[in-house]
Amino acid sequence: MVQLPLLEFEKVVTFFAMLEGKMIVDMAKMTDDNINELKKMRKEMLKKEDTLQDKFSSRKSKVRKEFETMLDQCQGQMQSLEMLETRIGRVGQTAIRIGEQLESLHKQRERAIHAERLVGQLECVKEVLYSRDPKEKVKGAIIARQLMLATLEDECDKKFKESAQKLFRDYENNLIQQFEKATKENDTRQMKTLAEILFEYNGGKSCIQAYFNQKEFLNEAIKMTPKESIHFNDGQPISIELNQTEKTDPRLEMLYREAKLALEEDLSIIQSIFPRPSMALEYFIQRIFEHPIQIYLESILHSSLSHSKVAYLRCLHQSYIATIEIGKEFDCVLKNHFGDKIYVKINRFIDEIFSPYLEKSKILEYEKDALNTIVLLILSPFQNFINTKQSNKQKGKPLANSNPPNIFKLVNTDCIHQCLRLFSQSIQRITMLVADSKIEEELNKMDSIIEVYDFIKNVMDSIALIEETVKENNLNEKQLTKIKEDFFKELEIWCNSLLNSIVDVHLNQISSILNKQKKTDFKPKDEANVLSIPCSDTCKLITGYLEEVTKAAQANIDKILFVSIFSDLFSSFQDQLLAHIKKFTFTDIGGMLLSKDFNVYYNLAFNLQLKLDVIKGFEMLKDLSNIYIVRPENIKSIIEQGILSSFSFDLILPFVALRSDFHSANVKSLFYELEYKSDSD
Repeated sequence: MVQLPLLEFEKVVTFFAMLEGKMIVDMAKMTDDNINELKKMRKEMLKKEDTLQDKFSSRKSKVRKEFETMLDQCQGQMQSLEMLETRIGRVGQTAIRIGEQLESLHKQRERAIHAERLVGQLECVKEVLYSRDPKEKVKGAIIARQLMLATLEDECDKKFKESAQKLFRDYENNLIQQFEKATKENDTRQMKTLAEILFEYNGGKSCIQAYFNQKEFLNEAIKMTPKESIHFNDGQPISIELNQTEKTDPRLEMLYREAKLALEEDLSIIQSIFPRPSMALEYFIQRIFEHPIQIYLESILHSSLSHSKVAYLRCLHQSYIATIEIGKEFDCVLKNHFGDKIYVKINRFIDEIFSPYLEKSKILEYEKDALNTIVLLILSPFQNFINTKQSNKQKGKPLANSNPPNIFKLVNTDCIHQCLRLFSQSIQRITMLVADSKIEEELNKMDSIIEVYDFIKNVMDSIALIEETVKENNLNEKQLTKIKEDFFKELEIWCNSLLNSIVDVHLNQISSILNKQKKTDFKPKDEANVLSIPCSDTCKLITGYLEEVTKAAQANIDKILFVSIFSDLFSSFQDQLLAHIKKFTFTDIGGMLLSKDFNVYYNLAFNLQLKLDVIKGFEMLKDLSNIYIVRPENIKSIIEQGILSSFSFDLILPFVALRSDFHSANVKSLFYELEYKSDSD
């Protein structure tokens, strides 16, 4: 590297220092010039700004003055428009008043013209109304009807309206009197003419009523009273009544025969007299049902009910059958003339008569009370013997020698046959008097299901009574033992069948409740609400149902039989639950609700002290519900612990797949990894 001499180096430094000083002086001079130039520009800008500000202020004040001037002009125009609107409104109101006055004058003018025309027509129609020519009378009736309607509808003079109505009323009464006179004289020609006139005048209802008011059958039948009845007699004991067969009240049968005879006799006359015979026959049938039949039925049913419910039910049943039969006979008489429509009307009349008596709850309640009374009455000798025997045992007295017939009384076959016959009669009455849908509705009630256990208890008590009776009997021991064993064997088969049916009924009821569960129950939107409730609504309904059923069963059957029946029921219930949860997808909160439900079912089974395998089944369900609560990585610990560890992965996989995150959280891959490790081990 070349080094300069010291002298040369100092020269170089001096040169650069001089150069730097010159540059600084030049730059300072340039900066001063620039600053002066900027100051000049600023002054010019400020002058221009002041000029523009003055122009803007002057323009603004000018625009404001113009706007204020326009506003004053608009306000003046608005006031002018308001004044114009007020004047137009006044003119409109004046025009409306003028129009109303003109309309009122027009109406008054029309009324005056119409009243004048009506007066003229009334004067003319008087001659036509009382003409001797039948055709003229019919025309007069048509005109009279039109005038009567016009008089009623129009606002005529009050005195004129009253006089016109009196004229029409007198005219109608005169026609009806003539019709009644012709009916008494059996002048069918005159009756036909008058009927045509009255049908044209008022629809014919008045002449139909006048015709049937003179029928002796309708007037005499109303006065009928049930003096004697085949269902009961005053003071007759019910024991005699039970041996009687059901028969229709003889006076009711006579009433129906007379009604049919009257219908057949009057059919041809009605067809020849009335322009619309179907209308007259409908009125006749309605009159028959509503007056003589209904009045007499009310009297015999009231009398029978005051005697006993058995008599009332028999009377109602036979009366209903007889009324249905007479309705069919009426239909046979009229069908060829009026078609099928008349039978529909006959059925409506029958329903209106019997509807107050055919209330389902009333009929079933009466039948139940009547059967209880009947069975207690039939079994009273046997019950008296049992009571006497128990009383003697308590007092320490021996029974009479060799069980004499007047003391020892068995329930013989005649009593059993009598009970069965009365039960059969009761079933026949119910099927006739109560609709099938209402019977099914009544049978599906909880009370009907619960009462089965009471019936089973009665069967068990009856078996105990039979055992005790057999011990006291002196018949051939082997023969009696064989009869008893055969009977008990058949009874056991029947009871087992009944119990299986009861279990099926309970399972069907539970299934119907489960089917109503919503999918949103296990994928809830309101998670806080789920955490605060003890179980789902479906679980509440099922446990409420099972608690009521088990309570009734515990009160009526022994513990061993109870545990056997309800262990089978709860085992099938577990299968239903496994099939049920496959219909849903579960979030973690939904799984928590499912776990609560299963815990409630477990507690119910545990408190009922059912079989151990049933309780373990609910423990398995509780463990299964935990699969939906834990995180995906913790499923392994749930499956490898507890009861689930005894099941294969193929059985558990369908339930794991019900998790809502089964695909999104790779639960499937985790599960298969777990299965692979298990297989390799």
